[in-house]
Amino acid sequence: MPYGTYAVALYAFMTTYAIVRHRLLDINIAITRTSVFMVVYAILLGLPLLGALSWQPQLERLFGRQWWVGLWFVCAALATAAHYLNLFFQRRAEDRLLREQRRYQQTLLTASVGMTQIRDLHRLLNVIVRVLVKQVRLTHAGIFLVEKDTDRYILRAARGGQEKLQVGMALEKYDPLVRFLKQRRAILVQEELKAMLSEESERFTEGGFYQDMRLALNRMEQMRASLAIPSFADQRLLGFLVLGQKTSGQIYSTDDLSVFSTLANQAALAIENAQFFDELKVAQAQLFQAEKLTIVGQMASGMAHEIRNPLTIISTECQLYLDRLKHRSPQSEAEQQMVAEIQKVHESVIEECTRASTIIEQILKHSRPTRGAKAPVELTAAMEEALALARYTHTTGTVTVVKQYAADKLLVEGFATQIAEVLVNLILNAHQAMERAGGGTLTLMTRRQGPNAEAVVTDTGPGIAPENLKRLFEPFFTTRHEGTGLGLFICHRIIRDHKGQIEVQSEVGQGTTFTVKLPVSTGAATETTTA
Repeated sequence: MPYGTYAVALYAFMTTYAIVRHRLLDINIAITRTSVFMVVYAILLGLPLLGALSWQPQLERLFGRQWWVGLWFVCAALATAAHYLNLFFQRRAEDRLLREQRRYQQTLLTASVGMTQIRDLHRLLNVIVRVLVKQVRLTHAGIFLVEKDTDRYILRAARGGQEKLQVGMALEKYDPLVRFLKQRRAILVQEELKAMLSEESERFTEGGFYQDMRLALNRMEQMRASLAIPSFADQRLLGFLVLGQKTSGQIYSTDDLSVFSTLANQAALAIENAQFFDELKVAQAQLFQAEKLTIVGQMASGMAHEIRNPLTIISTECQLYLDRLKHRSPQSEAEQQMVAEIQKVHESVIEECTRASTIIEQILKHSRPTRGAKAPVELTAAMEEALALARYTHTTGTVTVVKQYAADKLLVEGFATQIAEVLVNLILNAHQAMERAGGGTLTLMTRRQGPNAEAVVTDTGPGIAPENLKRLFEPFFTTRHEGTGLGLFICHRIIRDHKGQIEVQSEVGQGTTFTVKLPVSTGAATETTTA
């Protein structure tokens, strides 16, 4: 080159900038290793050479003109020793520099092995985020888990960063972050995505790979997530961790990413185990419940037969007595009044016998297992009969019932007894909550909202605490000592099997509202099946 090699310095500057800007390596480690290398080789090679040059005349007198041959062997030996000393001191220096990082990495690896011993899913997820935030010293962390029925990813546990990570928030299966995690099948680092986008901006195409990357990056920035760590099970994205920044401001190293990847794999196994254990407990509880219902149904059938017979006799005798009174002509005004009173009493007895028979029939119907195909169910009638069934077990002396029913018939497709079971459960829960608070108002509403028919149960009870509201539909979660924790879980499954939704809103001290949403029946049925 006619002007020399002046551009070499520019090349060195560009390389250094790339290393620092894009975090191609931990600059602290690079500086430490370079410093140790320079000190070790300066002492073991530099000082002997400098001394040999300074004492050259004396060395020539002692060893002759070939004195440098001995120096060569000495330097070779020192260079070999310097190599091992350099590695030793570099390791010691890195241990001191990365002591904190290696401490939490070892803790995470140990925790990842112990996670498989935890059977409770809720506790497991909270342990994962708590250990991460505490040991790695993160601003926040959260774990999203797939919901099998909807393929949505629900934030099931979070620690820190409440303004960005609210437990219960959901990402649809087509969310850009979810989609990009499935494409890459690797840890996403926010800084790396930014660097790739800035480098490849000219190759940006709408709907292409870099468009997906940009949308995923936007989602990570919304959650202030520095890392998104996927957990795969059988080629399926089971869930993913989102981690905020380290409170120390340090970057995530390659070793960190390796440990997090191991943790995510172990977490996937532990989560699957916990889910299987939960499903097994639910299946056992449902079998036990079904067996109890079968026994209750058999007892109810036998009792119904024994009760119906005397009711029929009483009702028949009263009817015969009324027929006799109709053919009798009272002789006086007092006798007329007495006959009228007797007729009224007998009519009341007949009415109560009929009511008792109706109650027995309803109890029998709801104690029988569900069979056959789904049929149109009139939602308002189902709500009325659910209220009647609830009244058989709970008096309403302290509770005022307000009905706000739709004027038109609301037909939904389903099993009448199952829909009634859900509504009875919600009404009973509302009754119990208000009775513990000394009474209140129970509002029952049916309405049409777009493609759905809605049944709404509102109480003015004590309300539900926010931390409990998130777990209402989890199996075995209950706040009552006498409860099993399966009532609302089974309600949720029934409504889900009917392709509907059940939602809850509550405020402590104000009350709770449950809304059951079911698709309006598309069949033009002339006959309505009610609960």
